[in-house]
Amino acid sequence: MRFLSRYFSKIRGKNSRAKNGAIKVTLSNIFGQGSFVLVTPLLATLYSPEEFGLFGTFIALYFIAAHFSTLKYENAVAIAKSDEHAAASAWLSLGLVAVVNLVFYFIVFLCSKYNIFLSTSSMLATTYNEIEIAALLAGVGLTLNVWLLRQRRYTTIAIIRIIYCLAIIFAQILLGWYWNFSEGLIAGQIMGLAVMVIFQVTCVLTGDRTSLQFPSFETVKYVASRFSNFPKFSVWATLVGQFSAQAPVIIFAATGNLQSAGFYFMALRLLQAPLGMISQSISQVVLAEAPDMYAEGSLDRLVVRIFSVCLRLGLLPMAVVCFLIVDIFSVFGMQEWHQTAIFIWIIAPWVFLVFILGPISVITTIIEKQKEWLIFQVTMFCFRVAGLVVGILYFNVTIAVIIYTLVGFVSWLLFFFWIMRKLSIEPRALLGKFLKTGVITVLCLITLYVIQTALQYFAVSAVNNTMVLVICASIFILGYFYQFVSTPLRHKS
Repeated sequence: MRFLSRYFSKIRGKNSRAKNGAIKVTLSNIFGQGSFVLVTPLLATLYSPEEFGLFGTFIALYFIAAHFSTLKYENAVAIAKSDEHAAASAWLSLGLVAVVNLVFYFIVFLCSKYNIFLSTSSMLATTYNEIEIAALLAGVGLTLNVWLLRQRRYTTIAIIRIIYCLAIIFAQILLGWYWNFSEGLIAGQIMGLAVMVIFQVTCVLTGDRTSLQFPSFETVKYVASRFSNFPKFSVWATLVGQFSAQAPVIIFAATGNLQSAGFYFMALRLLQAPLGMISQSISQVVLAEAPDMYAEGSLDRLVVRIFSVCLRLGLLPMAVVCFLIVDIFSVFGMQEWHQTAIFIWIIAPWVFLVFILGPISVITTIIEKQKEWLIFQVTMFCFRVAGLVVGILYFNVTIAVIIYTLVGFVSWLLFFFWIMRKLSIEPRALLGKFLKTGVITVLCLITLYVIQTALQYFAVSAVNNTMVLVICASIFILGYFYQFVSTPLRHKS
């Protein structure tokens, strides 16, 4: 707890009202994402790469549908100036979820009847109804989560997050182990979403009901007009961004290559899980606190501090994971997932850059630059999908992922330069922080390589070799984190 307290003090300030809440949300995300990583080897023995490919496609499609169903009005709940307008935004978002998912139902019905969407995979054709159910639950969950966030009910959010993760893990293991259910991954995800929504609704109903009273039609109409940039720009930016991020999984599945979809989804899951537990927490707190900092004129300081914290917390663990991933797969008997290790090496730079810039991208909503954010997402989407298709048609899956990752990396880098220009941030200060962290990371990797070479020279078994390397890497990372939280983060205003 002391570590996390110091860590979040660097983002907002020592006496920040968001600090304790951010700690609670982060702890829940650490538990949830860490649990997903720990059970991955077990799930890899219960389900095949093809089944993971089907699950990854299901996740991508329902996630896209859920974010579209709210038309992004759930973000208005966080930034509305009055509780009345926040409540109207929440009801508007929930109403849109119901209406849009009703339309989805008829589309799903037609697709199931005539087999007209992604029909190249017979396994995928059986998941239409599951996608619709998950999209409905996730859309409701998104809105209620932001409402609880506005009320600063961080403890409630953290508890629900833990319950949600445990429900998914328990259901997926149970369905795969005892019933040998091939779609257990999908069924477990839906069960977890249902449990999450039930607890969210219960917490909202047992809280301050007066703040969430049903609004008048005039208030809803005003809110819909006041935050019209969300359905005009933000929803499409999110839609394109999510499809762009999940394009390999969706396109591989659409072409009938569920195995490659499973390999890529596993790589993305293993990389994003340890970084996402911090990035997601920062994004949620930034969404709640950035409006006040924007009013104070200190958004540039917030961006610099987020960059510094994410860089120093993410670079070393990411490099260590890439260095040890093959040895870890061998120890857990995941030799058939070797292609996943290759994908991890390829996409790691892009995933790390998104880890840093993901929380920063929330600021485009605060400064109401949704149109520019949409243009960025659409441009990146077109180039990434084009590169992916060219790679699949003329080369192979690995080359396609390389092109896709390279385009994404360059695009996010250009976005960061744009943000720095908008907020008048000096690049030299950020470059110095990057070089310092990079040198420390390189020295740690060299040390691990020397240890690995020595262990191989003395013919140490593969299992013991990996255990020693993991222990040494953990000592390096923990020592670095201790040095990080013990050193003040300075920034000239």
